[in-house]
Amino acid sequence: MLFFYKKILLLLFLQISFSTIAQNIEIDEIKLTKNIRSINDIAIEGDSIVWIATNNGLFSYKNDGDIHKYRDPEQTDKFKVNTIAISKDGTKWLGTYNSSVIRFTGDIHDQEISFFHITSNDQLVTDLAIEKSNEHATDSNLWVTTSDGLIIKIGIEKPDLQNTKGVSKSIIHSLFIDSIGYKWICTPEGMFYNPKGFEWLDVNGVTTAYGIYEHNNKIWAIGRGKNNQAALLLLFETRTTIRKRLNFIWKEFILNEVPNKFARFYDLSFDKDEQTVWIASDDGLIHYNPFSAKASVIDISKHTSNKYSVVHKIAVQNENTIWVSSFHRLYKVTYTK
Repeated sequence: MLFFYKKILLLLFLQISFSTIAQNIEIDEIKLTKNIRSINDIAIEGDSIVWIATNNGLFSYKNDGDIHKYRDPEQTDKFKVNTIAISKDGTKWLGTYNSSVIRFTGDIHDQEISFFHITSNDQLVTDLAIEKSNEHATDSNLWVTTSDGLIIKIGIEKPDLQNTKGVSKSIIHSLFIDSIGYKWICTPEGMFYNPKGFEWLDVNGVTTAYGIYEHNNKIWAIGRGKNNQAALLLLFETRTTIRKRLNFIWKEFILNEVPNKFARFYDLSFDKDEQTVWIASDDGLIHYNPFSAKASVIDISKHTSNKYSVVHKIAVQNENTIWVSSFHRLYKVTYTK
């Protein structure tokens, strides 16, 4: 079976190579509350609500500046939140520090699904992905990955749990389900894929993978490629080999503007113009056009009181605004082109 991403690189180049890089950048720190040691995830609902997952609870920020903290007064440990996924109907799924997932409907915490009986210890939920069941895009399953390499499937209508056979002996960095139903995981050992319920297979040519994303029917990844350098990867072509195993051909982009070629990339998000990418890294916030190779590296320590340049998470809100985190600090970044 051929994958559907076989494209001509020249057409992509002509399409997006002339996009400009962000200018006139302003960075404002948003104060949430004391005692936050880490901001773990950021998600945008619509164009107006920013959801922030932290070690000290779940927060929402609205365009009018209203900040609200959500917590369970009876058991606050539930709201040590590491990751968040938002369904199209607005349901929030929260991955916690203690082997559980919390469902948030509206502003109400209405269900906790624990899989402690599977893990036998408190494990960090590292990522969540929502699987669609049919052409009507009905949410059917929630897939969960953990810090000990487990992959758990949770039924949404009937919250049955299934521990699938994992492939990683250590942490799973991220999980992704593409538009045709293939599941992908990123680990320190590389990248693996699962073609619609079959066994997990390794992806050739990727030594370490941190995240995988789909944009305009193309799959991108961040990780380490040849020579163990930090790289942005484009799934350029897929070929069927012996026993119908897929052989993935990746286009590797090394960002020459990044001072440290072996820096860690943490997150990636496409700009609303759909032509350039934002990358969170040890060296700061990177704005990059992969085909013209134009880039800028924004050292947030030079724009704020933060003494560190590292950026961990990115969420794009609109054409001129993105949100980023650095350890326990949250920033609103506005720019023009």
